[in-house]
Amino acid sequence: MHVSISLELYYLIELHAQKADKNALDNKASRDWVDSTFERLDREIRDAASKLLTHEEALKSAVNQLEEDVEGKLDRLELEPLKEYLGGLLS
Repeated sequence: MHVSISLELYYLIELHAQKADKNALDNKASRDWVDSTFERLDREIRDAASKLLTHEEALKSAVNQLEEDVEGKLDRLELEPLKEYLGGLLS
């Protein structure tokens, strides 16, 4: 009787261990899913980086154009003598 109970207990412990292993396996992500997810993330990150680079280049171009426009304009200190000179010519 004692051997029978021990065998039944051993059998139940083994079944429980197998069930635990199966549950652990069921909860793990498949290699294919992980690979495809990382490939998709890699594509999306590369697309985002490309878009950011495009926007950065457009922004740099706009800043350069603005700097050129500002440098080409006369400031008030330069305009006042010109205004007086032209006023003197017209009077």
